[in-house]
Amino acid sequence: MLKKFLITISIFSSFCLTHAMSPLTKIPLINNEMTISVSSESISKFRYGAMRDKSLPNAQVLIGLPPTIGGAMPTPGPLFAEIIGLSIANNNVSNAKTANRSLFLQQKKFDQLVTEKLKKKLITSSPSFVFSIDEKTDIKLIPYVFVSSDKNKFYLDFTIAMDINKKTRMYRYRSEHFSVITEIDEKRFDEVASYAFDRIFELMFTDLSDVLDFSQQDSELQASCEKISGKKWGVNSPFNINFKYIKNPKNLCIANVRDTLGAEFIAYPMVYIIEETKNQPIPQIAN
Repeated sequence: MLKKFLITISIFSSFCLTHAMSPLTKIPLINNEMTISVSSESISKFRYGAMRDKSLPNAQVLIGLPPTIGGAMPTPGPLFAEIIGLSIANNNVSNAKTANRSLFLQQKKFDQLVTEKLKKKLITSSPSFVFSIDEKTDIKLIPYVFVSSDKNKFYLDFTIAMDINKKTRMYRYRSEHFSVITEIDEKRFDEVASYAFDRIFELMFTDLSDVLDFSQQDSELQASCEKISGKKWGVNSPFNINFKYIKNPKNLCIANVRDTLGAEFIAYPMVYIIEETKNQPIPQIAN
């Protein structure tokens, strides 16, 4: 009976990612002959999001409530299914409103932008790779943005999911340049996206260079960077999932997310680069 109940919780959990890939917890041996590509496919919540998220069918966009909004599981009983149904319905309404308030998101893709930036990066990067338009490559990059649908905690998580050998790791830049969805127009959004993917590539290639040790938490960075991001990334009952900032050569706010017991988040490993963006001007696009 207990096992059945736990399975039920897992099925309905807001943070149960229904991915077919497995976590990329350790970067494999990298060499300059490996091929790399950028996906132009639309993003599915069943692969890269949560069940309660909204996928836009022709875009590299996910919309959903922040993972800090988990909500307590109702007690099993006569109203269990009804309460779960109402919760899903409320999430769907919130996500739909957010999508409708920025119609340009309905067709927004990042593959061309990310391909352009990747090609420039490969000229000077170490390690370097062989770019290919064939998506069946050693390394596949999947760009997208997660858009918060919560009016009290609005942000954009620009993301590159990196697939290697059917394993995935996510690199993310959180933007709070806009306080509500209605502040965003496509031109300003594109300016933020361009800057965000520059920062993500810096983060990703630093990680691929094998200079980041995610077991080496930096207490000073933790104290200062938490003031920007907050301590908690999300909730996966009964645990909080927290930002854990690590030592790095440039003392940037680089974190992965771990539960309160110190274990890496059970879904895809996520690596963030965090900057103060609230009430800040949109950065200049890097040349």
